[in-house]
Amino acid sequence: MKNTHKFTLKLIKRATLLCVIMLSISACNQLFSMKIVQFADKDSYQADPQTLETVDRTFYSALHLGDWHYQGSNTSFGEVRAFIKIPQKLDLAKNVQEQYLQQIICPGEDNLDLWYKLRNMDLEIHIYTKNKNSTISATCVNPLQQESIQSV
Repeated sequence: MKNTHKFTLKLIKRATLLCVIMLSISACNQLFSMKIVQFADKDSYQADPQTLETVDRTFYSALHLGDWHYQGSNTSFGEVRAFIKIPQKLDLAKNVQEQYLQQIICPGEDNLDLWYKLRNMDLEIHIYTKNKNSTISATCVNPLQQESIQSV
């Protein structure tokens, strides 16, 4: 019984030490990441207002006559998110909905002005019925990025 008690105490001490080490490593990683973001060139990872206006014009003109309503865009760390409110959930599997968004809703290759303005940023399409916090999303493929990858 005494040996079991000592073993349990050692185990608790080691588990506590391991937790402290893991938390310390996590804190260091977060501080390091914050330093990188703090000193990074903000223009390289956030879209400017003109780019968001171009995204807004593109989707508004494509969706203004139907039941799907474009609700605007925002930008965050290397991506632009476009939000579309739909009247009811699509009766499709999640991966099929994502493919549909990529193939039908994402702007085409011919929209070079938009793709050029997005440069190295991702364009994400989010659809939702009631709450923007519960969306189905897909990342559009930038044809300009594909060309640069294929030429390497």
